[in-house]
Amino acid sequence: MSIVNDGNWQRCSTCEFWTGKRRTRTSDNTEVEIEEDQDKRGSCIGPTWKGSTYEYDHACSDWRKWGVLR
Repeated sequence: MSIVNDGNWQRCSTCEFWTGKRRTRTSDNTEVEIEEDQDKRGSCIGPTWKGSTYEYDHACSDWRKWGVLR
């Protein structure tokens, strides 16, 4: 089973700065998929929170859409 997020959802899983394990789910790259049984955390490489670890559903003011999403 997996967690699916719309590419416009402004949370870590869809952010350019998040390094957690994820992949695009759809052929048109509009959704992000995270496996339910994996670690859902990743480090931030953004300007404000660089080096901090966050869950996939965390929100912040530095969100930038992940480059592979359309």
